[in-house]
Amino acid sequence: MDLYGERRALVLDEANAIHNSYLRTGYLVDPYRTQSRDLLSEYLDWRLTAVEDPANVEEAKTRSEEIQGELWAIADRYVLEVDNSDTVSAYVDSLYQVVDVHARRVVKGLQVNIPPMILLGLYGITILTMFLAGMQAGYVPERSVVGLIMMVLALSVVLYLVVDLSRRRRDF
Repeated sequence: MDLYGERRALVLDEANAIHNSYLRTGYLVDPYRTQSRDLLSEYLDWRLTAVEDPANVEEAKTRSEEIQGELWAIADRYVLEVDNSDTVSAYVDSLYQVVDVHARRVVKGLQVNIPPMILLGLYGITILTMFLAGMQAGYVPERSVVGLIMMVLALSVVLYLVVDLSRRRRDF
């Protein structure tokens, strides 16, 4: 699976993990259930903020990880103070999935990008190609303006697609 497909699959996995954790908070008694659901709702809001506004990615990531810590603290208190049954274990497993998918999304979404040297190489090849095309056009008596425009557009589209596929946000 390509990087773009992996990122999309991780978004779906994260949505499912959050949903499962939210549903499994029903195994808890109040006030643990209410606290956990409120935190999961806030967690979801922060995860959506990170997607909608790339400027807030770091803040959303930090707050998401803080909420994960708070959810784990609630789960620990619940297991120690109230119940240590298999149903609570299912909630803890779903909470683990939320944390696990978050970590995988951070790695795939924030840390795995096209290396800057590759992008520099692509830009260099494009500049060299344009230079050579211009030189060649200067030596022949008849110039094909349409051919040059098509080549410039083709190189521009390829560069745009390469850079766009490495970014988190999917806008055209």
